[in-house]
Formats: sequence, structure tokens, C-alpha cells
Amino acid sequence: MKWRKYTIHTNACAEEPVTAMLSELGIEGVEIEDYLPVPPEESGNMFGDVVPEMPENDERARISFYIGMDESSREPSGAPGEERDIPPEEAELLLKIRNNLEEMRSFCGIGEGKVTLSETEDKEWINRWKEYFHRFFVDDIEIIPSWEPSEPDEGASMALYIDPGTAFGTGKHETTQLAIRQLRKYLAARQAEQKEGEKEDQTLLDIGTGSGILGIIALRSGAGSVYGTDIDPVAFPALDDNLTKNHIPEEDFVRVCANVISDETARDAVKAACPEGYDIVTANIIAEILTELTPFIPEFLKDGGIYITSGILREKEPMIREALKKAKMKVLEVTYQGDWCSVTALKPTKRYRYFQHRECEYFPCHAGEDPDNFNCLFCFCPLHFLGKQCPGTPRFTEKGVKDCTKCAFPHRRENYETVVRILKENKYFE
Repeated sequence: MKWRKYTIHTNACAEEPVTAMLSELGIEGVEIEDYLPVPPEESGNMFGDVVPEMPENDERARISFYIGMDESSREPSGAPGEERDIPPEEAELLLKIRNNLEEMRSFCGIGEGKVTLSETEDKEWINRWKEYFHRFFVDDIEIIPSWEPSEPDEGASMALYIDPGTAFGTGKHETTQLAIRQLRKYLAARQAEQKEGEKEDQTLLDIGTGSGILGIIALRSGAGSVYGTDIDPVAFPALDDNLTKNHIPEEDFVRVCANVISDETARDAVKAACPEGYDIVTANIIAEILTELTPFIPEFLKDGGIYITSGILREKEPMIREALKKAKMKVLEVTYQGDWCSVTALKPTKRYRYFQHRECEYFPCHAGEDPDNFNCLFCFCPLHFLGKQCPGTPRFTEKGVKDCTKCAFPHRRENYETVVRILKENKYFE
């Protein structure tokens, strides 16, 4: 079917009255083009996806509507933009629109107010974006839209059936790919740490879940349950559809329309769904939102839980590091792809948090120069904890100190109980 596209050239300030006028004439579906920035109150306090760079706002706007051309409709015989030989009822509608626009000039600055005509190609223009979204790989995961052949590639270890709809997250964008890789890495690492016969299902909190791609990958990778939040209600039909396509039981993926930054009730619901704390929290948003979100993350995570952030432009990495530092979280690693980065952090145990904030003249790690050092218990002898400087030179591995030459209290694994006893006596442990 072919469509005629009518475009009203106006000002951004006139968008609301013009669309209201069109609605009164029976035109309910319109397309608005402008360069106005999205205000926080319309974007859930900027709790959204990657914001594209836009041209400078020139205050102009274009409001378009479409009218289908049936078999009896004749082609416009003039040059593009001319309106010859359109059906009489369409011409009458166009006349009413122009008359209304002229009347609006008396109380509203509508700018040019010109109406132009163009024509779409003979295809479903509303689905034309599908031409640009084909099956693709993220490492060994193949992502397949519903309009492509559904049989997965032989080289794929996992096939996902994802239709983005109006929700963000197809896996195409670098930020989503960064989050996918970190999520799979830490899910696998935690599964490897669990002893045979003592394995527990891991829990994921996915903030800004969009199409649900991260939660679906988590469940397909062995996670037990997902709690997904998003502030945009139009994302949920696409999310529900993707769960069905990937045979994910509804009870395994709880999805809630909520803003955990501004809504305390929403935060309480998140915590109530997993009182012991989530194993992993993912948030593929933008840096500005992550700085607002991060202070709440420790209350969602269990001790030793993982926080995976993405959607961060490289130049904004320091902003996220600072937010994590204020939230008393440990940065594990930063990964990069294109102009973007992902920062993965850890919620430390209570013991670690204590050492992180205790300043000691002998321990630069305690003074903040290296707050990520987990080897504090073994890398210096207990004499330091008693306020005496160690004359030795400790040498240690990730599992503890090997030895310390010229030291009155050798740093050896067999001294572990003595070290712990001294620390407890001096109230270094809670």
C-alpha cells in the first residue's frame, strides 16, 4: 500500500496545539521531528538509554501524518510537493488544516505554517527499520529477530530470539555487548567457585531492563531468577514477547515498571524480592544516571556481590569511578569497546569495608591509595596493627604472604590464627 505524507512546517512551541488541532480533525497518528532535548520529567529523570548527539536546537519542528492511497487514488501529477489530483475528501481535509493554521497565528507562533506533500514507497514503512536489523553474533551468542530464519548457526553456543520493538537492547550496541560479556564472565566465575552439590541459583537485578536481553542471557547461562525494572511502560510488551520466544517461564523473570532512584517503595520491593541480596546487579544506562543510581546499589547486593555498569562514554569513566568510591565499592575492572566502557565493581564484605576506611601510617592501602587490597591481613605483620613498624620486607601472593625477612613476626600461613587473634583483641574485627 502507498501512503501520502503531509508535513506541517512549524515551531517547536506550536507542537501541542497543532497536534491537538489534527486530532480534532480525526488525525490521531502523527510524527514529530525536532531537536528539542528530552526534559528529565519526560525521560524518567534521564533514566534511559544512550542519548544520541543531536544537531543544535533551531526551535523548528515538522509534524507529519499519513493517508493511505487506495486503488482509485490517482498519482500526484505535479512535481514532488505539489497537490494535484488528490481525492476530494483529502483536499477538503487539507483546506481545513490550512484554515485552522491561519487562525492559530493570532494566538500562537506557528512559524512558517506551510504544508508539503510527499509519498512513501510501496512497502510497510512502519516496519522499514527491520531492513537494518539482521541476525548477528556477540561472541558465540547468535541473536536472531523473528523475521529472519529461526534455525541457529552451527557455531553458536546460544541462540537468542530478540525483537526490540520499542524497547532498548538488541545486542547491536557496544554498551549492550560490553554488559553481556561481563555478565557471562561473572556468572561463570561464581558457578566455578561453588562446590559440587552446594550450588545455589544466582540472582540478577537488571535495572533498565529494556528488551530483557541481559536477563534472558543470565537465565540461559544458569542464573536462577531475574528481577527487571524499567521506567518506560512501552518496553514491557517487547520484553514479554522476547520471554515467550526464548521459552523463559514468567515466574523466572519478574518485571516491574519502576524508578528505583526516585521511588523508595520501588526500592523496598526490589529488596523484598531477594531479602538476602542479589548476586549480580546490571545497569546499562548512561553515566549521569548511573551516578544517581549507584548510591542505592549496595543495599540491593549481598556482600561480595557484583555490580556491572555500561552505557558509559570513555571520557565519563572517572565520573563512575568516583560514584563507586563514594558507595564504598571496589572497582574490579574496566572494559572498552569503541567510544564506550563498562565498569564492573564489587560490594566488599564487612571486614573489607572496615579496613578500607581505617587509616594507618604504615598502610597506604588503608589511607586510600590502594583501597582494593584484600591481602592486608597477611601483607604486613601484626606488629603494624599494634603500632610498631615492621623492619622486614614482606613478599606475598594472592593467597597470602610467603615470608618476611628480618621480621620478628614471620608472615607465614601457619601464623594465621595468631594474626586473627591479635586483630580481634585489638578490635580490628566486628
